[in-house]
Amino acid sequence: NLRSNEANVRAVLTKVQLGEADAGIVYRTDAAIVGEEVALIEIPALYNIMASYPVAVTKESKNPTAAEAWIRFLLSPTGQAILEDFGFGPPS
Repeated sequence: NLRSNEANVRAVLTKVQLGEADAGIVYRTDAAIVGEEVALIEIPALYNIMASYPVAVTKESKNPTAAEAWIRFLLSPTGQAILEDFGFGPPS
C-alpha cells in the first residue's frame, strides 16, 4: 500500500482521475466536478466528519441589507438547488 499526501483535495481527485491513485478521500463538492469520471463511495455517517460552512451578517458589514438578501437567496429553493448541483447538502 502506498500513501500520498497532496496539497489539497483537488490534487487528490486529479490523481484518481488520471489513474495515478486507486482511491482518495475528497469532499463531495469536489467529487461533483468530475461527474461520472470516477466512482464515488459514500463514507458511512458513523465515520464521516461533515464539513460545515456557516453564513452570517457581521456587525461590521458595509451593506447588511445586501448580505441578508444573499443569505435569503442561499436558503431559498433556487439557492439550495444551485448548492445541491455542486454537491452541498441541505442546511442543518
